[in-house]
Amino acid sequence: MPHDPINPRYILYSESQGRTPNEQLAYDEEVWPGGKMCGFILWIQKHLQAYEKEHGPRSACIYPEAFTQFIRTAAEPPDAPPSPHMLPPAKETMAARGPDF
Repeated sequence: MPHDPINPRYILYSESQGRTPNEQLAYDEEVWPGGKMCGFILWIQKHLQAYEKEHGPRSACIYPEAFTQFIRTAAEPPDAPPSPHMLPPAKETMAARGPDF
């Protein structure tokens, strides 16, 4: 059974992190246990906020191709430091909170 095609925005996300989509998914599964898409969601939200600040509310929904192009030109280079809100909690902290965290 063939896999669904990869979301082009996820490809841009993984490239901005210096990884292939499969490498990024494996990395995010390790870094974001229980929520492997969290890094992508935070990254896309940052771009969505910047796009809508320039083009108006809900403009990314109205012009999805333009939003994807905006991301393509605005994606951070792989060596850009992550913004603080993109960093997950330390694994020691998560382990200290217990399995129900």
